[in-house]
Amino acid sequence: MNPRDVAGMRDFLTPRERSDRMARVRSSNTQLEGRVAETLRMVGLRFRRNASRLPGRPDFMLANGTIALFVDSDFWHGWRYPVWKSKLRALWRAKIEATRMRDKRITRQLRRMGIAVVRVWEHDLKRNPGAAVEKLRKHPTIASTITAQKVCEGQRVL
Repeated sequence: MNPRDVAGMRDFLTPRERSDRMARVRSSNTQLEGRVAETLRMVGLRFRRNASRLPGRPDFMLANGTIALFVDSDFWHGWRYPVWKSKLRALWRAKIEATRMRDKRITRQLRRMGIAVVRVWEHDLKRNPGAAVEKLRKHPTIASTITAQKVCEGQRVL
């Protein structure tokens, strides 16, 4: 088997070109995370980004470190994965399954540390930029600090 074959398919990029492309894929401070940060600021919530000392490096830490907010992409974190996993090659199935298992493990670890975990899906945020705030509003520590009448991009956030 040729070393440039991946999951039975030939990679037409050189290793250097593949490396350059993969290096451009951002894992933090993505455009989606930027929109979430903007929305959190608009409703008056204070947060820290990418808490590197915690398991999983939560995208946002809120309420004095008692709530971890993750912004999960639909593909990499496997939204409705059982429906479409049969269409993927083994390599991609393994990657996404490993990510899903890691997400569960990290959620358990954070909860054991007394940190509430909130996960928001990419498709929810694209449809409604205030989706993260709506989920956070259900948490008693946050609910009292969010004003229901705040406005985001001309729409009610809550």
